Amino acid sequence: MGLIIKNGRYYFRKQIEGRIYWKALGLKKGQESLLSTRLKQVEEQIIANHFGLPYKNFKPIRFSQFIQEYEKRKVYKASLDRDLQRLAYICDALGDPYLNQITTEQLIKLEKKLLKDGRSSATANRYFQILRHFFNLAKDEGYIKNNPLSKWEFFIEDKKGRALKIEEIKIILQVSKKIQDHPLSDFQKIWYDFIMLAFLTGMRLSEIIFLKNEYIKYGYIEFPITKTKYRKKGRSIIKKTKIIYLPKPAKAIIKKYQSDSGYLFPIKRRDPNIVFWTIQRIRRETGIKDFTFHMIRHTVATMITQNFDIYTAKLMLGHADLKTTEGYIHAQKITETVEKTEELFRRFLLQVIEK
Repeated sequence: MGLIIKNGRYYFRKQIEGRIYWKALGLKKGQESLLSTRLKQVEEQIIANHFGLPYKNFKPIRFSQFIQEYEKRKVYKASLDRDLQRLAYICDALGDPYLNQITTEQLIKLEKKLLKDGRSSATANRYFQILRHFFNLAKDEGYIKNNPLSKWEFFIEDKKGRALKIEEIKIILQVSKKIQDHPLSDFQKIWYDFIMLAFLTGMRLSEIIFLKNEYIKYGYIEFPITKTKYRKKGRSIIKKTKIIYLPKPAKAIIKKYQSDSGYLFPIKRRDPNIVFWTIQRIRRETGIKDFTFHMIRHTVATMITQNFDIYTAKLMLGHADLKTTEGYIHAQKITETVEKTEELFRRFLLQVIEK
């Protein structure tokens, strides 16, 4: 039995009952950390083949190759762009290994790298949740035997959120206007419009980043919901969407950027972490040390529920598709709500614009 290097690649030699077996490990110099797992797998396969024992030969595939398979399987998923961006990061961090050679030690290092690169514990959880789905699919397709994240312990997240005060909204928008007028990056050139759209609609950060022009209708946004929850056996799948209504200032922002291209905002890197340095700048210049982008959604939800009702807030924030929300509120009520919501912000936004 022996490990042999030829032309920079690893091979395995094993002799059983006078018969010699050679097997390429599919590894090269620099991937020594993967040798132990791969050697064990190859040796088990050789022994099973020699003695005619049952052995499931898992198909070798690299992480980057299975990303393509994942994309094909999840083409219907609304958050696919974000998933692919995160999987590409994971692939680079792991060094594009074979799926069946990924170890717990590598995943622990990945977690540490995410935190070191400025991701929060909650964001790290999102990366590992996607990765767990990724491994489950690989298991179903016969590429791995077990999901290495099946018993992974995720970070405990603080679910508490708060709404911004009126004074805080005002100063955040003032600083945001200053940032867009004096940007330090390409993204900051559109920052004020970007954050204004969030205040006017209550949209999530990822929804704005991945907002496509094709989703924008007259007076509202028809955003596709991930169909995973709704997939049923049958010939057809009902398309699920959620409706996000647009007050006049939001329509003006969309009109400013709308084009024939794929996405509304011209962002080079469609990654939720693109707001990191801008958020840090806002915290420094406003003194609001706990400010997060998601806090805007909490604020909008609070203002709507204070002035209307919880069902109206559910609709305005796009928590359900149009058919579901028809039972909660009539079309006339929707129009009135859009107009009143616009008035709630108008007096604050105009003060910032005039300055």
